[in-house]
Amino acid sequence: MKPLEGKFVVCVDPAGNLLSVREAMDRFGCRLRHVQTLDELREVLQSGRFDVLLLRLNRSNTDFLDIFSWDGRSHALPPVVVIADAEDVDLYLEAMRCGAFDCLAFPVDRNELARIAAKAVEASPREMVLPAIA
Repeated sequence: MKPLEGKFVVCVDPAGNLLSVREAMDRFGCRLRHVQTLDELREVLQSGRFDVLLLRLNRSNTDFLDIFSWDGRSHALPPVVVIADAEDVDLYLEAMRCGAFDCLAFPVDRNELARIAAKAVEASPREMVLPAIA
C-alpha cells in the first residue's frame, strides 16, 4: 500500500491554482476535499478529522493562518503543509511560527509533495479529540 493511499487530504486553494497538486494527491490514492474560502475551511475543521491540510498561502490570503489559533474546531488540527511562492520567505517563517508542519515552494515538485505529505501523515495525531467547551 502506498503511504498516502486512502488518507483524507484537504487542499485549501483560494485562487484555484493548485490543480497539479490536486491531481497528484488523487494519483497517490488520497481522498481529497478542495476548499477555497476560510468559511469552507472552518466547516471542514468542525465536521471531523482528516490526515493532512495543504494550504496555498500568498500575501493576499494570510488570514488563513488564523486556523492555527482558531478554537472552533472539534478535533485536533492535523499537520499543515504550506505551499507558497519561493520568494515569500516571510510567509514561510510566519507559517512555521504559527505551527505549520512544513512548507513547500510553488510550483510544487510532485515527488517532494508526496514525501512531505507522507511524513505529515505519520506525524498526524491519532484520535486526539479536543474536549467540548460548555
